[in-house]
Amino acid sequence: MKINAPVHPLSRRDIRAVVSCTIALLLPCTPIWPSFCNTLYMEPKPKIQRLEDLLVWRKAKDLASEIYRITSKGAFSKDYPLRDQIRRAVISISSNIAEGFGRYNPGEFRNFLSIASGSTTEVKSQLYLAKEFGYLVESEAQRLVELCDEITRMIAGLRKKIKPSNSNSRK
Repeated sequence: MKINAPVHPLSRRDIRAVVSCTIALLLPCTPIWPSFCNTLYMEPKPKIQRLEDLLVWRKAKDLASEIYRITSKGAFSKDYPLRDQIRRAVISISSNIAEGFGRYNPGEFRNFLSIASGSTTEVKSQLYLAKEFGYLVESEAQRLVELCDEITRMIAGLRKKIKPSNSNSRK
């Protein structure tokens, strides 16, 4: 008795493409995956052409808005040294990302990202102080500290992707 196996409507090439795309769902989209995987299952990675395209810059800008909001009310607004310092530090994050992006030099961009990362850590330290001084409730401080951590990780990831320039940037 002969058993007829069901005929799969896809060709071997189609099956390989589906398997590749399925694997691609588990891995980040890279140029080694077929281009049709992006159109079928994944969004193509957007090309960064403007400052506004940088997610890390947008998150840093959002953090600055949050810091300005919380430092404008209550006892925090009256602690002028801490209020002014945390505001300067948080503005420095998005400003350094923007300035480095605008330099069009990979080495300088990496340097400005490093400065932005330091400013993010400074803001995080000041958030801990604000919580200790009673200016922030635990949940708000934790949320902002986690946002600082996320921005720091994003900056580190961006720095790794930017290859240092071979030319001497200090001419």
